[in-house]
Amino acid sequence: MLARKILIVLAIPFVFVTCDKDDEDKPVVASFTVDKTKANIGEIITFTNNSQNASTYEWDFGDGKAIVSEEDPTYIYDEAGNYVVELKAVGSSGSNTSTRELLITQEEETGTNTPSIFPGRGIGNYEVLEEWINIKELFSSEYTHYADDIIEIEPGFYFHPVDIIPEQTAMYILSTNSTNIQDNDIVWYLIVYGDYSGITEDEIGIGSTMAFVVETYGYPTTNGIDDGDNYLGYWYYNLGVAFYSQGNIITDIWIFPPDDSGTKSTSVTIPEHIKRLRNSIVH
Repeated sequence: MLARKILIVLAIPFVFVTCDKDDEDKPVVASFTVDKTKANIGEIITFTNNSQNASTYEWDFGDGKAIVSEEDPTYIYDEAGNYVVELKAVGSSGSNTSTRELLITQEEETGTNTPSIFPGRGIGNYEVLEEWINIKELFSSEYTHYADDIIEIEPGFYFHPVDIIPEQTAMYILSTNSTNIQDNDIVWYLIVYGDYSGITEDEIGIGSTMAFVVETYGYPTTNGIDDGDNYLGYWYYNLGVAFYSQGNIITDIWIFPPDDSGTKSTSVTIPEHIKRLRNSIVH
């Protein structure tokens, strides 16, 4: 009886030793997940390590930079491209690797611009009805005054066209002087054209379609004004904004003081007036 009891006691340690050896023989399995497989440059990417039977880790993010040994790292790429991320998991029984492919892109500008075109108010730092002495201090470069294209809109009142070409921005200064702009003259029209990248708060800009404009603002007060060069003008007097398009694509945007009466307070004959203003700036 005593011998039987001793045999049972001796058998117990043998069972435990066998279990420890089985754990050591279990293979290492490298595995991980990522919170996004497509991201923009500068965006944080989070990796979750699901490896088994491993004690140390080596992360290679495929961009030629240092190996990371954290268990659950985060990473930021600074260049666009396709990257293969490799996780090497190491344990007492050996090592194993797992890979995932990521696509890193440049953030698209469309829809991400800060609004800089404000109907009835202004463009960027420039405001309609602002005095010339104040607004000219905001120019980022030299401006061009088209003295040969000064327009007399009615007896004793003139529009002086000014263009800041590097900014793709132009303006018409309302003055009582027929030859020179005076400090107290005011900005009446602000125009953007060409490669100007700013947008309205409704994300309308150069290159948008007139269909999108109509969907956003409704039908204009006056539309289809042909300036003679296959450009059509669409005027929203009550909003203080006008759009010129070639085909269905907007080529320039005009901001001016809004007028709920539906007519220009300057009493300008629109077709000829628009033709002359546009041609002196855009062409």
